[in-house]
Amino acid sequence: MNYRKLKYRFSLLNRTLNTQISTSGIPEGLLWNDRSAMLNDHLYFCLSKSCRSLKAIRILYDEKLFEDSLTLLRSVYEAYLSMRYVSETNDQNVFDYLIMNPISLKVGALEPLESNGKIIKGKLVDTKTGKVRDHKFILPSELSKKTGYDLDNKVHQYLYNFLNNYSHTNFSTLGHFLDMTDAPEFSATSDISESPTVLILSLYLATLLLVELEKFEDLDPPDIKSVCRQVLGATELINYTINKLDLEKDDKLYLLIVERLKIALKESIKESYLNPSSSDKKRINRISPDIIPAS
Repeated sequence: MNYRKLKYRFSLLNRTLNTQISTSGIPEGLLWNDRSAMLNDHLYFCLSKSCRSLKAIRILYDEKLFEDSLTLLRSVYEAYLSMRYVSETNDQNVFDYLIMNPISLKVGALEPLESNGKIIKGKLVDTKTGKVRDHKFILPSELSKKTGYDLDNKVHQYLYNFLNNYSHTNFSTLGHFLDMTDAPEFSATSDISESPTVLILSLYLATLLLVELEKFEDLDPPDIKSVCRQVLGATELINYTINKLDLEKDDKLYLLIVERLKIALKESIKESYLNPSSSDKKRINRISPDIIPAS
């Protein structure tokens, strides 16, 4: 099966993300020392980091380095979770945990607290005043429960472990590093021509990031309509590919991904105030008839 359409749609979404970031992603909180605006800076940081990784994934894919692409996808996925957590959480400490403490650690204003030569987990010390403050590394499993979407947590239970297998030296992935053409031997290249898994997951995460971008106040309405149509195209294509390959029969992850994308498309239509054309309505109804409320 040729995955040219998947690759094209993936490139289009990433290009849209890059364009909007470059025109609107001004770090106002850092410039004006505005605490609330720094949280918005964090969202743009996550988007920018993700876009760079998605670009690298596209290059790795062309070189048939699929397992390395999945390693980078974990980084993109964690950025998405962090964005949603910042947008949804009521934790008053999130600003310190995700923004100020990491910066202060880098410049030496804070250091890990030690006792008897051992670092005390969850405690940092001010290098000038000696004052101790709490710090928390928020695990992805915790982030996934607080994105505002129950499906994110369900997806996480399958997706994160899958991506971790390729990020770590997990011996269960041995088969991906063997050349079985003749006699089995270790190989740093892949004999697989294309990987639907990498493309589907990359397009899935790029679509979720694009929907998050729609919610930013500085995105112009014409851009939002264009983004909405891209979200429709991506959702339609992923749904079609999964059905075509019968992937949903083997892996519940793909079923959950499609259901999550239906929610994303519904939100995108709502954000864009898009009045779908008759042809778009037919496309949307093929995905899910309840996305557009009956008039």
